[in-house]
Amino acid sequence: MASFNIAATDQKPLLTYVETEDAEENAIASELVSRLNNSTPGTYKQILSSIQNKYGEETVKKYVDTGALNTLNQFYKQKNVSVKWDPSQAAKPPAGEFDSTYYGQQAPQVVQSWNDAQKSVKFGGQELPDLDITERYDPNTYLQYHYTTTGKYDGLRANPVQETAAAKAYKENWVPTDREQQLMRDALARPTETGVSLLEQSVQQYVDESGEVRFRSLVSDSLKETIKELKKAKAKETQYDMLKTMPEFSEIYNLNTSLTDSIMGDSGIGGYLNLTGGAESEQKFKTSISKAIGFGNNVEYNWQQWFDNALAKRYETMESIADPGDVNTQYKLDKEFATKYVNDYLKPRFNTSKSMSEFISYMDVQANEENVLQTQTVSNKLKELATIKAESYIGNLGAQGSLRYFDPEFYFNPTGNPNKQDAYSRQAQDVNTAWEKAKTNPDTLVNTGTEASREDGRTWGQLAYQYGIDLNNKDQFAKLHYETLGKTQNYDGASDTVTGDDLVNFIQGDLATALTAADQTYGSNVFLEFVTPEQIAEGLLGNIDPVKTPEQWKETLKKYNISDVGQPVEEVKKLLIQTVRTAPAETIRSSIEELNKQKKKPTQKLLGIEYIQRPEDYKTIDAKGETQLYSVFKNAGYGGTEDEFYTEFFPDIDRKEQVTLTQAATSGKIGTKIDTSDPFAAVTSFSGLLEDEEETKPKTKKATTEEEEDTTDSYFRLFGDETTTKSKSGQNILDEFTSMFSGFK
Repeated sequence: MASFNIAATDQKPLLTYVETEDAEENAIASELVSRLNNSTPGTYKQILSSIQNKYGEETVKKYVDTGALNTLNQFYKQKNVSVKWDPSQAAKPPAGEFDSTYYGQQAPQVVQSWNDAQKSVKFGGQELPDLDITERYDPNTYLQYHYTTTGKYDGLRANPVQETAAAKAYKENWVPTDREQQLMRDALARPTETGVSLLEQSVQQYVDESGEVRFRSLVSDSLKETIKELKKAKAKETQYDMLKTMPEFSEIYNLNTSLTDSIMGDSGIGGYLNLTGGAESEQKFKTSISKAIGFGNNVEYNWQQWFDNALAKRYETMESIADPGDVNTQYKLDKEFATKYVNDYLKPRFNTSKSMSEFISYMDVQANEENVLQTQTVSNKLKELATIKAESYIGNLGAQGSLRYFDPEFYFNPTGNPNKQDAYSRQAQDVNTAWEKAKTNPDTLVNTGTEASREDGRTWGQLAYQYGIDLNNKDQFAKLHYETLGKTQNYDGASDTVTGDDLVNFIQGDLATALTAADQTYGSNVFLEFVTPEQIAEGLLGNIDPVKTPEQWKETLKKYNISDVGQPVEEVKKLLIQTVRTAPAETIRSSIEELNKQKKKPTQKLLGIEYIQRPEDYKTIDAKGETQLYSVFKNAGYGGTEDEFYTEFFPDIDRKEQVTLTQAATSGKIGTKIDTSDPFAAVTSFSGLLEDEEETKPKTKKATTEEEEDTTDSYFRLFGDETTTKSKSGQNILDEFTSMFSGFK
């Protein structure tokens, strides 16, 4: 094996070797000595690698053992890397100290280079450290050297960015006063320079203004045509009403009624019909006679036919529509729009209406009167939504407070609180002046004027590096200023009162999101779908349970002034429907219901010419009987109402007494005295009870003069000229009724 020695000299160390008889060994040793003696710093890896490449790994391994290699490494270290790299020569970061751990995260390739250097030299079958790196540096100084020579110029940071913690943690819980809440409402509703309010502006981008103009023009036209036609019909009705009061015309006009009454009275069929079917049977019979005679009030109008053949068809070929306020202004009308108007706007309203007044009540062209029950455009609905969202936003601020965070814009220009006007003025001047200095000359020293908060010896540039901000960025500088100076000056980082920015943020944020979502549901529609009172009631109460959600239930009813005390849910819904209906809608329905209770078919003759006569409106309603006597007759086949029963059959019987007796019988207070086996037995039983009761009362003198005796005319009398007392009339009806039901059990 080759033998190497290090000779000490005054100038520098010298490497020598001892020759052997092996020429190849001497050649390798001679070249190692020669190249290492002439080596310079940074050539260690190159020298060893080139010799191994020349002689081969096995030859080097054969002649250079571990002892010889240690001597060679020792010599190179003494000659070239005896002095460590001095960290004092490292570049200083603009602020703070060098952080090798942080820098290693910024430059992972440098860390990898250090790790590779621990075994990057391949020689004689061994992996040796690169002495030029491992002997000159340690892991920290190696990273610091890289920052000094390369990283600094590549923009790598030497230490972590310090967070502007004070600005990040800044938080105020602002609770607006009632006055401030009202100011917010006023600000949202007040017209701006454009003539519309902030809320209206928020909706404008979703509005089809052209479509709305055409729609309102169509509604105005339909309203005008409907009123015109209704006036014509009512004029004809009024003419008949006037003529039938004239003596000359009255006899002819009432001929139908007179003949009908005469036929029914003389034949006795009137009484029979009342017994079997009540007013319904009587009305059918009268109608048959009237048709046969051919006289009478024939003022009727088929509104369905008018709607289909006149109003709806009016818009089939219409190419333009006039502006309601200026007939000279015409708007183009495409067929698709007109068809949608007829099918989706007019038809649902007409089909729902029971009278022309109700139909008219659903058409409204006044923008300030829009509502979902009559007429509402999409834009109006969106404005309504915007108002609700705004009120909710303001209300939540008042109820829960509003967390305010650091606001750079406000920090630069604080306003809004008159009690802090002077302090706000000083803050604005200080912050804006500091920013101008920082932008124009980053080397300007930071100076606050107070010992307690001075940043001695540091410039704005140094602080910018320390906190990792761009001095030209206004928001970032505001946070830096508050962190280093503003917090000690008690500068205000956020508004503690309402500002225009608050409203703008709300409009551009939550409100815009809600409006966009709502607009997508309406698509290209200009007006909303027609909603009936029943649908409104179901929508309001359908998902509310008075047991599970009593507070929500009460709040909803309170809004419509409805009391639910002792009433089932369905009854409350009926009350709500009546509340939200238009007046004409409620009036005509009440009239129809009353006629149905009387078992009279609703007709224009009974309800007026504007009634939209439809067969489905006739629904017989069985009034709940209050008295047992009436129930017995009804079960036996009587078809009239309880009012008709006592008026026509037993006008001399006190109905209140019958109610009392029924209640007593039901409760068991009078035992089994009432016989309900047949109508006659029932009357006898009730009469007996009344007679027993009369015996216990003091007797008084009763008027019996002809003038005091109540009399009445009725179809139930066989002769039209005969006048009978109530008592006798009631007995006759009873006899007639019981004879007809001889098989009654």
